[in-house]
Amino acid sequence: MRYKKDGHRIGNSLGRLGENTMISINSEIAVQCLEAVDAILLILNRQGEITFINQKGAALLGASPERLIGENWFECFIVEDERSRVWGLFQSLLNDEIQKIDNYQNRIKRIDGQIRHISFNNIIIRDKQDKISAVLSTGNDITSSKSQEELLIQRNLMFSIILDSIDAGITVSTLDTHEILFANEYIRRSHGDFRGKKCWEYLQINQPGPCIFCNNKEIVNQLGEPRGIIINRELKNTISGEWLDTRDQAIRWYDGRIVRLSVATNIQEKKEAERIHQHMTAQLQYAQKLESLGVLAGGIAHDFNNLLMTILGNTGLAMCDLHPTSPAKESLLEIEGAAKRAAELCRQMLAYSGRGRFLIESVDLRELIEEMTHLLKISVSKKAVLKFDFAQNVPKISADATQLRQVIMNLATNASEAIGDMSGLISISTGLMDCDKSYLRSTYLNEDLKEGLYAYIEVADTGIGMGEEVKARLFDPFFTTKFTGRGLGLSAVLGIIRSHHGAIKIYSEINRGTTFKVLFPVSETFDRLIENTLKSENNWRGKGIVLMVDDEESVRSVGKRMLERMGFEVITAEHGREAVSIFKHKHDQIHGVLMDLMMPHMDGEQAYREMRMIDPNVRVILSSGYNEQDVTCRFLGKSLSGFIQKPYQYEELLNIVKQAFS
Repeated sequence: MRYKKDGHRIGNSLGRLGENTMISINSEIAVQCLEAVDAILLILNRQGEITFINQKGAALLGASPERLIGENWFECFIVEDERSRVWGLFQSLLNDEIQKIDNYQNRIKRIDGQIRHISFNNIIIRDKQDKISAVLSTGNDITSSKSQEELLIQRNLMFSIILDSIDAGITVSTLDTHEILFANEYIRRSHGDFRGKKCWEYLQINQPGPCIFCNNKEIVNQLGEPRGIIINRELKNTISGEWLDTRDQAIRWYDGRIVRLSVATNIQEKKEAERIHQHMTAQLQYAQKLESLGVLAGGIAHDFNNLLMTILGNTGLAMCDLHPTSPAKESLLEIEGAAKRAAELCRQMLAYSGRGRFLIESVDLRELIEEMTHLLKISVSKKAVLKFDFAQNVPKISADATQLRQVIMNLATNASEAIGDMSGLISISTGLMDCDKSYLRSTYLNEDLKEGLYAYIEVADTGIGMGEEVKARLFDPFFTTKFTGRGLGLSAVLGIIRSHHGAIKIYSEINRGTTFKVLFPVSETFDRLIENTLKSENNWRGKGIVLMVDDEESVRSVGKRMLERMGFEVITAEHGREAVSIFKHKHDQIHGVLMDLMMPHMDGEQAYREMRMIDPNVRVILSSGYNEQDVTCRFLGKSLSGFIQKPYQYEELLNIVKQAFS
């Protein structure tokens, strides 16, 4: 049947259709009604051919109604990948398996090839014999809304990809029930897909209730509407213990609900960096404090050494001139003993300042402690049990054995006092460990120590332990938890460790004991600064002129008398500038120079350089209250003839002078 513009022919066709479908209707009115419908309208016979299509449907396909009558709807206008599916549904209608299909969407292809999305409603048409003869389809063009839907899907997909790529946990949860509506890949990867579950099911497993992300009430107003602000805070995850930077904001969800958008960034590394920075800052402040106290202690010790030099020197000279049976000898010995004890205190002060006098040699820690076993046993409490544990194959260290004995004895004594009148255990052990930067940063005196192998001495006790307050002041000079002070104590220990380029680690808990671990760097080669212990020979005599330089008149006086007793002629100078002037005019007569390091106007180091410019072969012995290492390292490669630490006695000076000026 061909479609004609003639309304009478159309009316006849629809009239017959009306008869077949048992519809009684005026054909002209029917045509007008069908054309007036704001929808696509077409009739397909059992072969799928178009037997009727209205103007709107023809316009959609891009052709006139006449052009379209008789065309196969499925072959010409249904897109290929949907053709078999739509044909199957059409056959279901023809076979009376279903009576109608509502809101069925598929794509059609216009005459010009353009694709449109159509939503169809389909019903069957029966003839007079009640047999299915055709299908009536009405449709609406939903291309625009479909495009918007697809655009929305694509946009949502893109947003999902973006959210999943963010290295932070993003969740959307309800404000009232705390149900998770959305969780990004970061959350799913670490905790699984928790959509539909409660937030605490992955954040507070053992503590049911609102999680740390649900505690912010500031993001909504009193009416429950979003305030449009972001609440930012740092919180600690109660399960993992990790620190999170959380940002909460109330937003309106797509279904109209007000929900909570939470973004949680893991800032554990940042927090760790802050902790390390705070620790290093505290260490630096403590080191600066120690350095300041060390400078003060060193300065005081230096000045006292000059005074003690006068006392010991004159005492020694007086005893040399004294008759062996003189009653004054006992008094002089008392003076000498007191001066030596004062000199020992000065040495402790220098040790605290890191400028003690050291005799560096190769030291086996195990042998050192074994030699001290008897002394340690009689020094600690009778109720304390001493236990020793020495690791095998611990390499020797470069150290001053005497100073290490002082460290061990001091730590053992402290351990004994911590145990007190109770029964307890003191354990002294040695070992070797590989220390990285992280471990070294946690020690005292972390002055940019190098990573590597460290030999250690560990002294542990089961005493009363220490709190953080005591630990913070442990190395302060003269600090004690007893009623009376005990001197420099651990402060001197710290100075000795500093001078050995070591570190100390402390573990302590109240009523559970304390452990001190002292670390010393391991070296394959050992530098030796050997103290000259040559004994004087009664018949040795010096000759020639010696220039004695010191800013302290009393030291110049006693030093001059000592040198004259050795046989030298002595010229004195008050400071470096005067000494250089004298040396410039008499260098060919001067046999050697005994010079202080610290002086006004021109110090010993500057004066020494000036003298070497005048005579490169000048022989100079430097004296100082500071230790030999601290001084001689400044004169490496400059042919310094010798060094003597103040306060010194006649025999000590004699041994140095013999070696330097012979």
